[in-house]
Amino acid sequence: MSSGPDITFKLLAETENNVADELLLVAVDSGNRALAEQALSALVMRQSPWGQQQVLRRWKGFAPNLKSLMSEHASWMSQTLRHVILHRDAELWPVACQAMIEMHEFDQIPQLVEVTCTPGDPLASEAANTAIELAELLHEELFRPRDYRNRRDPQIQRAFVLPSLERAASTASEHGQATIVEAFLLLAGHDNMTLRRVLQSPADRSFASVASALQFSTRTGIQRLLLSMLDDTTTPLGALTILARRHDLSFVRLLLRKVGNEPSPAVKANLRRIENIPWMQENLSILEALSEAEQAGAVQMAVLSHLPRSQSLAVLAAILRQGKLAARRIAATALEEFSTSAASELALRVLDDEDPTVRAAVVKSLRKRISPAVLSRLVKMLDSPHQVERSAVQEALEDFHFPRFLANFESLVPSIRQSTGAIVRKVDADTIPLLKIELLADSKIRQRRALDMMLALDVASSMIDSLTLLLSDEDQFLRLETLRVLATIDTPESRLAVRQSLTDSHPLVRDAAERILADFASGVRRSSSSMSDTQQTSSAGLSGKGDTVPLSSIALSLPPTASHTGGNNPSVVPGGVRETSQ
Repeated sequence: MSSGPDITFKLLAETENNVADELLLVAVDSGNRALAEQALSALVMRQSPWGQQQVLRRWKGFAPNLKSLMSEHASWMSQTLRHVILHRDAELWPVACQAMIEMHEFDQIPQLVEVTCTPGDPLASEAANTAIELAELLHEELFRPRDYRNRRDPQIQRAFVLPSLERAASTASEHGQATIVEAFLLLAGHDNMTLRRVLQSPADRSFASVASALQFSTRTGIQRLLLSMLDDTTTPLGALTILARRHDLSFVRLLLRKVGNEPSPAVKANLRRIENIPWMQENLSILEALSEAEQAGAVQMAVLSHLPRSQSLAVLAAILRQGKLAARRIAATALEEFSTSAASELALRVLDDEDPTVRAAVVKSLRKRISPAVLSRLVKMLDSPHQVERSAVQEALEDFHFPRFLANFESLVPSIRQSTGAIVRKVDADTIPLLKIELLADSKIRQRRALDMMLALDVASSMIDSLTLLLSDEDQFLRLETLRVLATIDTPESRLAVRQSLTDSHPLVRDAAERILADFASGVRRSSSSMSDTQQTSSAGLSGKGDTVPLSSIALSLPPTASHTGGNNPSVVPGGVRETSQ
């Protein structure tokens, strides 16, 4: 059952007597919250132009609940607001602008644009400021989940107001209101035809105004528009140029987060069209203020863009010197794309980074520039406690694998054999299994070569079982060669193997076994050279004693060859050294 006040307000809302407007306004001004809300609701139902005007006059003094109520019925005020705009009502103009903004009265934007574009209009600036406030509110509604309690569809409202803003932006050189250009940009998507037309032609009369707004505006919506252009491979070059010129920290951060550590194909394609990024040339100190993800984006932007390579390398150097971990890892990986001497020097310095993953990443970039200095560092890293480093070095030194060493072995001078073998042993995990295959081959030439390789690789102590088998071979010379290898190993296992030869059928083999055991007993360890005049080896190596073999020789010691067939063909070593298997 309706109460007395409800019946009264219903009667006042439905009566045709204009005195009801005055009575309802008295209730609105009463200060009683419930009474004021009921009175205002009744006024809305009456559709009285005079009542609308009086409500507008009272707008500034309205409590939040009354403004919220009016926002739900914003269309009720539309006629009055439009009248104020079209007739330039100076008295009501300020409060009308405030009401439009607070009620999100987006439908008034075209009228405000008309005032803005009228030459000499004293209210042009205020109209432009109101229009951009409304445009920003509409932009926010467009980019958040739809509130279906609000019956007004923001997409439809944008479509309604955008044509007027497009015309205003196209005539910016005439009315000079830069603010209205920003309002246009807030609601224009990156595929807007008017925007694309302007950006495609620097000679366009509106280009300067649009470019200035895109380059200098701090409004989130305009920055969002500029960033969205990276996702379209047909974006005008002018837009990308503007994007690259921005150097304000807030935008640079947004841009680099947009690029990220794994840019999309469209972003990559657009970055390649950028030829100049002023802040990367003039103010690399900005990198220090960036987060880890932003620094990673800076690396990608420097590498993918069409900057001078020296400038891109400078960005990588700055990141590798003082960047955060994730960015340093990406920068170290990106070094692989640079082939200058400066890049090589930088890569060597990065090998001192505290993070093993960074060091491993830069190792991959060193694969194409193996120099003596690089090789020396890489060989040391083969003993790293970090698997990621060891794996990276093994991949970088893939030329030092056993099959290639085998194919070129007889072409290498003895000292290089041992030094190269030290690397092969650490790089190729299959060295010993493959050497066993050679050691037990049917060919005596392959078996003798395998014994020589065993010494060069310094793996004899791991292959005593295989050596013991060879001591039973029918070829006395092969048995002697086997003893020559065992003489370099003084272990219980090697002594036991040598003792088997004390009963060998050949006196030379027995004599050799006796000398070896005597040396073992006296603490003398024979070198392989003392057991055979036909084979000379050197104790020089990467970690051995004596004269050090130049690393440049090692780096050149394994030229590309076809697969080795086990034959007796000579091979040619770079530098003119030739050696034929015996």
